[in-house]
Amino acid sequence: MDCSKNKLSTKSRDKKLKKSVSKENLSYWELKGRYEKLLKENSQLDKEIAELEGKGVTTDLQPQMQALHEYNEMKDLAQMIFGYLADAEQVTVSELHRRYNLPME
Repeated sequence: MDCSKNKLSTKSRDKKLKKSVSKENLSYWELKGRYEKLLKENSQLDKEIAELEGKGVTTDLQPQMQALHEYNEMKDLAQMIFGYLADAEQVTVSELHRRYNLPME
């Protein structure tokens, strides 16, 4: 996981927390309790992130997006070829799909 994004979101949350805390006039002990609760929550989230990363979960979708893009290009090329072949044989593309046992998508 990208740590820089995590740090940015933490800074953003800290600013929001400071604003809400300053409005509430909390005691030292209340603030300390909230702080400790947030530390535990942060630790738990870090454990969950590590567990997901251990299972191979990633936030980087670029490889999947690239593979999908290549697949779509190949599918488009195949459809173009079927169009040319259908014209040459004077049949419909649907007929070619039936002839070659291909799905009608």
